[in-house]
Amino acid sequence: MQQTTKKPKFMTKTIFILFGTIFLTIAALAQDFKVLSSQGNNVFQKTKQRIWAGTTLKTSDAITIAQGGYLGLMHTKTGKTIEVKKAGNYLMSNLVPKTTGSSLVAKYGSYVGEEMVKVEKQDINKNHRKYMAVTGAVNRERAIGVQKTITLLAQSEETIFHSTAIIQWLPDEAMPNAKYYVLVSNLEGEQVAWYETDQTALSVDFAYLKKGKSGKADFLVTVTSVQNPNLKNTINVSLLNSNEYDNIKKELGDFKPENALDYMLLAKFFEDKKLNLDALACYQKALALNNSEHYKTAYMEFLVRNKMGYTYEEEK
Repeated sequence: MQQTTKKPKFMTKTIFILFGTIFLTIAALAQDFKVLSSQGNNVFQKTKQRIWAGTTLKTSDAITIAQGGYLGLMHTKTGKTIEVKKAGNYLMSNLVPKTTGSSLVAKYGSYVGEEMVKVEKQDINKNHRKYMAVTGAVNRERAIGVQKTITLLAQSEETIFHSTAIIQWLPDEAMPNAKYYVLVSNLEGEQVAWYETDQTALSVDFAYLKKGKSGKADFLVTVTSVQNPNLKNTINVSLLNSNEYDNIKKELGDFKPENALDYMLLAKFFEDKKLNLDALACYQKALALNNSEHYKTAYMEFLVRNKMGYTYEEEK
């Protein structure tokens, strides 16, 4: 009679534990980081290769952040962003977030990463673009500083998600201490708000302003130089209707920006929705937290891309 050989129970348990360990190790290694922004000579410790935007970092990698360096990372599994600002050596396994982030990060992180790759390529090639304000002056007049319109950082028609928006413009070149009037009216021509300021930006809460007879939250905003009343510009600002607002709010979910990189992601989200004034505010908040050349360039590219007061300087 043929006898069957039974595997010892301890061997079965050992195999199970071994495969379990291998599985967990693979799962841990799969927790990659995507580099969305890299500033400074940050390198892999082993190879000394520089870390650029677009690079993928493994959990097993060890890196060195240079003095004055910065890494903006997206953790692919959790959808969280991490900023590494302090110079020194880091094990990526120690940077794995303990909480889950937003799907918004995963969706728009790649867009921000692609944009920062372009910015870094400009830096590598020393091909720094120059930006020129659109003042309405012809070249000959611009050469002597003649300005024909107030340059608003906005398109002629803007829709906003947040009821409060920053109306911003460039200063009068011929008058450093200029003052400005900001007049807001509804589409029936009724004046609903009036301001005077010596600044070049004004926060306006449109939710509290009187709507026209149509009931639509559409307003005309005119900025005029006090000293030179011929120097003015007007834009149309509209609040989203309730359905559009609810859809945007649903997409945002519970996402709350925690750092400069989050604000860059949120800016990209609003730009994608053609909510340029909301995107503008996010770019400016990002710069307030990280005033780097890369972020400044990304901000200027946003303004040019959306025809918001700037264009590329003409090549000579």
